[in-house]
Amino acid sequence: MEESVRENKRWDRVAEEILLARSEEKLGANWYLYARKEKPEAIAEAVSKDFFGVRIDCAQCHDHPLSSEILQKHYWGLVAFFNRTKNVGPHKKPMLSESAIGGFSEFSNIEGESFPNELVFLGDRRVEEPRPAKDAKPEDSPDLYVSIDKEEYRIPKFSRRQAFIENVLHDHPLLAKSMVNRMWGWMMGRGLVHPVDAIDSYHPASHPELLDWLSQDFAKSGYDVRRLIKGLAMSLLVHLSLDRFSDPYSRSSSGNWIARFPSSCFWIHAPRGMSSSRLKRRIGLDGWERSMVRCELAASTRLKIRSFQPACRMRTIPIERRSALSLARSSKTIIDLR
Repeated sequence: MEESVRENKRWDRVAEEILLARSEEKLGANWYLYARKEKPEAIAEAVSKDFFGVRIDCAQCHDHPLSSEILQKHYWGLVAFFNRTKNVGPHKKPMLSESAIGGFSEFSNIEGESFPNELVFLGDRRVEEPRPAKDAKPEDSPDLYVSIDKEEYRIPKFSRRQAFIENVLHDHPLLAKSMVNRMWGWMMGRGLVHPVDAIDSYHPASHPELLDWLSQDFAKSGYDVRRLIKGLAMSLLVHLSLDRFSDPYSRSSSGNWIARFPSSCFWIHAPRGMSSSRLKRRIGLDGWERSMVRCELAASTRLKIRSFQPACRMRTIPIERRSALSLARSSKTIIDLR
């Protein structure tokens, strides 16, 4: 991912490389599917969440109870796109083979009704594939595969993963929207849709027109991630203060501080937890070894860290508990838990 952003590779191309997983040079792209150990349900839930910003795991046994657009057929349809995938090769060189046959099954809802697992996903984007009779047993044949040198690594002439990329992933509106919302959440502390991987009718966007405009602009730019980051970084929202009391416009007519606005209004910057490595870069400077870090247990589940350094003012930084424990293991750091 770092290399792709550094090269400014189109986000839709990055998604294609990861989900097709056929690169013999950039093996990091293959790890996304390989690491899920041939479990199509786990792959489907991860793909939907990471690339489309939608949690479909609740639609495994029935249609989504809160979001009517997420159906059970979408869950099992996405599973079907990846249920012919098989891991081949060692961990040092992960590769994924794909079968040309099989993968036809049925799913049942909580009422006991059975339905075929068709190749379909959100937005009713579907791929047509001839379905054999229930009693038929298709035979695997070399004629069904592209000619390759390695017998254990096979690419079928009709690849479900390839069909998914060409017919579902390509130009899907959620591909751009999910990336924009996730990047907004990373930079602003909270997504326009919160949580960032729950883009559905039950979780409406706080600013739907803004999200739609940014998504369309991101797609028209050729899924330019660096352009998206630059645009967000130069916006006014990034420069909002952490201190709600520093804004002269945040007083009500009665003179009281306005505290009724939810964080989704983006009227102040939302602080985020920092990892131990980022914290070290933030407060380390040249005097990290001489620093004393005091961790105070806040009222929430996070820890606040105050750093004391020569020529460095005291400041409070929110940090996750596990990051504080990581700092505590360092012999060069004094941790005072109070």
